[in-house]
Amino acid sequence: MRASGLNGAIADLTRLDLDMVVWARRVPAHWSEAMRDARLPDDIVVGTGTIAQMKERIDATHDSLSGQPHYPGFLLEDVKHTMALLAALAGANRVTMRLSRCATEHRLRLRAGMTVFCLYGEGAAYWNSGVPSGEASLTAFAPFGLAFMPGQASDPVAIALTARAQAWYLLIETH
Repeated sequence: MRASGLNGAIADLTRLDLDMVVWARRVPAHWSEAMRDARLPDDIVVGTGTIAQMKERIDATHDSLSGQPHYPGFLLEDVKHTMALLAALAGANRVTMRLSRCATEHRLRLRAGMTVFCLYGEGAAYWNSGVPSGEASLTAFAPFGLAFMPGQASDPVAIALTARAQAWYLLIETH
């Protein structure tokens, strides 16, 4: 694993010895406040399709939510940029995407393609790789950081989520 707050951290995805690269990006301070006050559906965007199809779905969802109070306007724009970055890094044109509210507790199992994960808002997400389910978590994600997993590891990868407040997670997997 490699974590950095520098944009250059993404270049580490070419290394074969890493199963995760976390870009602990700096985001505007108002993002945290906006997510604390957010009023959003439990499942905002869920689906599988080409990059163009998913972009259309994100834009349509943004258009339907943008007039509502407590809608964090940055959210779906960031999701769209994250999807485009993942597709470019993976050389992929099809993705499966889920932008959903974090349940009190649940686990996400990842497939073999390149994946990106982001936690929006307040909550906790932990990464386990090659560790049987139920054992101690290895790494905690900082909110708004982008965790890229190249999908080359043969061991199973799981992300455990524990929501403490307003939190949504983004998971995009390439095909």
